[in-house]
Amino acid sequence: TVHCARCHDHKFDPVSLEDYYALQAVFAGVERANRTFDSDPALHARRQELRRQWRRLERRDPEFLFSPEARAEVLRWEQSWRSKAIVWQSVRPESLHCSDGTTLQEQPDGSVLASGTRPERDTYRFGGRVGPGRFTALRLEVFPDESLPQRGPGRAENGNFHLSEIIVQAGPPGAENPTRIPLARATADFNQADWGIAAALDGNEKTAWGIHPQEGAAHQAVFEFREPVEVPEGSVLTVTLQQRHGGGHLIGRFRISVTPAPTPIVLLPTELESVVAIPADQR
Repeated sequence: TVHCARCHDHKFDPVSLEDYYALQAVFAGVERANRTFDSDPALHARRQELRRQWRRLERRDPEFLFSPEARAEVLRWEQSWRSKAIVWQSVRPESLHCSDGTTLQEQPDGSVLASGTRPERDTYRFGGRVGPGRFTALRLEVFPDESLPQRGPGRAENGNFHLSEIIVQAGPPGAENPTRIPLARATADFNQADWGIAAALDGNEKTAWGIHPQEGAAHQAVFEFREPVEVPEGSVLTVTLQQRHGGGHLIGRFRISVTPAPTPIVLLPTELESVVAIPADQR
């Protein structure tokens, strides 16, 4: 019944308009939200310590970043990461086809660069020999390039792209209907808000993977096979990249590779991967 006093002194309970707003002011600053809490005191203490460390990281606190404890922890992490290093086998393109007019050309590093006409939509079809071997996943890397808007890696005006769907197939050379490889899971080093990598596997052309606002940098996505695939020597891997969103949101430069590594595969951000590759005493 206190709510009656929002507009007038309450007639029956001794609550005045002034009393109501004095009480309301006590709770006005409360943020209404779901709260997580730890019933285990040890877990709570650990979480609070990690939060303190995170705040120091955000502040770039040099005493924390370069402390002996932090250096030792980074070293342990690097050694663990290197022990799980994934070997990727690059697939060099032997056939390149576009449905709507883009020109694709192989580059010295095995990547493919798009140029010429920039249609609203396009589907790239990449073919290259692979095997023999037992492979578990495929990696799609996208790279910046000086020939692309804002250095890419996409061909849209802001350097972005939208990958609607990816289809992976394998078969003997010249096969009209190569076997489709079912894909189980996709991960990426970066996902645009509401345009995550899972959209490239949902069968919906209206959804897609994008990387805004991280244009101008290299990115990668890994597509894990539902089951490991035995590929005989001389087989052709065919990768179809559907880009049906429109607005010229096409991939500008990309490279395909495969791996026999056990899944699931954990990705580092591309920038961090490049740093880890530098010996610690040379950073």
